[in-house]
Amino acid sequence: MAQRAAKSHHHPGIVPTEIGNLASTMTTLYIGHTHLALPKEVYKLTSLETLYIGLEQEPVGPLELHRIFKCMRNLTPSSYPMEAELCLLSDLERLGIADTNITGSLPSELWKLTNLVNLDVGSNALTGTVPTDLALLSSLETLYLDSNNLTGTLPSNVYEHLGGLTRLYISDNPISGTIPTEVGLLGNLTYLHVHRTSLSGTLPASLLSLLQLDSRLSLVDTNLSGSIPDGLCNATVRDELNCPRLDFMCQPRFVTWNASVCEGTALCGCGCDECS
Repeated sequence: MAQRAAKSHHHPGIVPTEIGNLASTMTTLYIGHTHLALPKEVYKLTSLETLYIGLEQEPVGPLELHRIFKCMRNLTPSSYPMEAELCLLSDLERLGIADTNITGSLPSELWKLTNLVNLDVGSNALTGTVPTDLALLSSLETLYLDSNNLTGTLPSNVYEHLGGLTRLYISDNPISGTIPTEVGLLGNLTYLHVHRTSLSGTLPASLLSLLQLDSRLSLVDTNLSGSIPDGLCNATVRDELNCPRLDFMCQPRFVTWNASVCEGTALCGCGCDECS
């Protein structure tokens, strides 16, 4: 069998020790939201490519994931891996460490994972500014930095190295300043979520020129202002553009919008004093 996935939900006890017999065939292991303990036999699974561990209590003893990192491509642990272990993940493509109680800044070892395609560090307690070392992860396509405590301004010198990025989530952070014009270097960007931040200023023309028919731009609860050019009216942005300081220079064409979403803002298109 080329691939085996083990799943268990809300059962106490221990993962069967027989799992070690699947060392040569198991490539995917999913242990989701359980009270199961992991036996030492799990470290025999050196062919694992995908590992998800969502334990609802701490495993018995240290979780020595480095012993099965040889072939790992996708990793979503229940807790943040040790910094020393990150060095062993050189082939990792997807790392999901959202909501794992990370505090402070990300370790320098993370920037050595140059094959990362998807990085999710959302819903933690990260502090400091958006790291410029992100430029080292030139293979990234999806980046989640949302729901942290990141401050300062967005860097301007990383986007030219992230040309493959399609989705960028920075929402729910107290970041400030403007959206850099260099964001326009993200030629494949289709999702940009910056809602519930303190970003201000106008949307750069370089960003607006990127938008496609399936683009999603979320600006709710920001201090962004200015005018939305006609070209944006063709983008499927829906209610994510609910920002009262923005004004459309075109006829509203968003037939999927709920009118209540825009009521009382410059986006409703009625032209009255209350909404302008």
